[in-house]
Amino acid sequence: MGNFITSVIILLLVISFTAINSTIICSLCDEMVDLIDSGRSEQAIALWNEKREYIAIFVRDAEIDVVSSEAEALGRSVSLEDGEAELGMLRFRESVLEIKNSEKVNFRNIF
Repeated sequence: MGNFITSVIILLLVISFTAINSTIICSLCDEMVDLIDSGRSEQAIALWNEKREYIAIFVRDAEIDVVSSEAEALGRSVSLEDGEAELGMLRFRESVLEIKNSEKVNFRNIF
């Protein structure tokens, strides 16, 4: 009976930490999307660069690489004409939303 209680406690801890981590990553992604939507792409890129290492611990490398490359491209295109900057912000926003969607709490993410 002791082993069962221990395993239930460990399972509850795993579920709790997964939910907490998911909430943190989703809130970071929401913050980046809000910055992009308000036209403050430089701040969104700075937030991404600041929190990239933390997010990279829990998110697949392919998604991290996509967001990083879009952030770099957006950083270069901000000084260019508006059409390229708008397209870069849209691609950066979509790649951040992809991370958010993959990190939402669901059965697959917990196990």
